[in-house]
Amino acid sequence: MVPRITALISYSSFVNMFPSLSVVIPTYNRPNQLATVLDRVLSSEISDIPDIEVIVVDDGSPESAESIVNGKAALDEKISFRCITQPNSGPAAARNNGFSHSVNEIVLFVDDDVLLDPKTIMRHLTVHRSIPNCVVFGPCPYVIPESESPAYRYLKLLDSSYGSELTDDLNRVNIVASGNLSVQRSMFINTGVYRTDLKTPAAEEFEFEHRLHSADVPIYLCRSAVAWHLQPATIKDKCIQEFKYGIGAAEILSKFPQIIENEHLLRIIRANDLIRLRDGPRVALKKSLKQCLSHPIIRCSLVKGADALQKLVPYDPLLFSVFRFLCGLHLFAGVRTGLRTYTHGNTAAG
Repeated sequence: MVPRITALISYSSFVNMFPSLSVVIPTYNRPNQLATVLDRVLSSEISDIPDIEVIVVDDGSPESAESIVNGKAALDEKISFRCITQPNSGPAAARNNGFSHSVNEIVLFVDDDVLLDPKTIMRHLTVHRSIPNCVVFGPCPYVIPESESPAYRYLKLLDSSYGSELTDDLNRVNIVASGNLSVQRSMFINTGVYRTDLKTPAAEEFEFEHRLHSADVPIYLCRSAVAWHLQPATIKDKCIQEFKYGIGAAEILSKFPQIIENEHLLRIIRANDLIRLRDGPRVALKKSLKQCLSHPIIRCSLVKGADALQKLVPYDPLLFSVFRFLCGLHLFAGVRTGLRTYTHGNTAAG
C-alpha cells in the first residue's frame, strides 16, 4: 500500500500532546555500534520530556539485539525500551514497523550508526512545537578522527558545503535524509512513513520527498540537530554510498516516471544515463570515458590507488580532484546499473 499523508491535526491539540517522543532505531548486525547509539540517547538532555520510548527494530540480525536493548532498559526508568524482531526486510520496512508500534506524537528515526548530540532530541521537538505538521531532519557529519586524513577533510568539505548558502539554523528545504529525521505520528498513522516496495534506500527517500511536496508538507533542516556518523570517513565507503544512490535514483524513476519533475533527480539521471542527442561533444566524451572506467574491477582498482596516493602525496587540491572524480564515477556506475536493472537502459529523462 502506498503511504499517504493523512489529515493534519489542529495546532491546539498538537501542543497538548507535546513533547512526548518515540525514538525508532532500525538495526542490522551492529551490536557494538547499537549499544553506543543507545548510550547517546540515554545521555541526551531529556529531563523536560515527560514520556520517551525507544523502539529498536532488529532487521533479522544473525545475533538478536534484544539482550543489548534489555541491558539499557535498566539504566533509566524514565525511558521505556523495546526490541522488535522482524525477518530481514530493509531499513524502510524496519522504520515503518517501529513507527507502527510507537505511541507518542513525535517519532524520531535514528540510524544505528549515528550518535545524537545531547541537544538533538530537544531540537527536533522544539521545531515541531513551533511548526506543527512538518518533517524535520538534521545533519549527520562524520565523527572527528584522532588524525585527519585527506579523505576525511574532503568528506568534511562536502558536509560543510551542503546548505552552505543557508544562514539560519532552521531552513525549509526540498530534500530529506532519513538517518536523523522526525515526523508527526498523526500525519502517517494509517499507512506508515516509507514505501517498502523499493529496494534501495535512496529510492525510498526520493519517493518520500515527492509525496511530501505533493501534499505541501514543509521539510525543515535543523542544522543544530546533529547526529555524528560512526562509519569510517573513507573514499571507499563514500563511493559505495554514491553507487547505491545512483541505483536508487534509477529505480525510483523507473517505477514513478512522474517524479522526473524533481530537478535534482533529473540532473543526476541526465548526467549519467546513455549518450543522447541533446548531449554536446564534451558531455558525450565524458560519458564515454566513465563508461570505460565503470567496470567493477577498474573502479575497485582506482579506489585502492587513491587510498595509496593519499598516503604518499597528502596534497589536498590534487587528492580532492581525484576523490571527486571517483565519487562521480561510482554515481555514474550506480545509475547505469539501476537503469539496466529496472528499465533496460531506457529512461523518462531521455
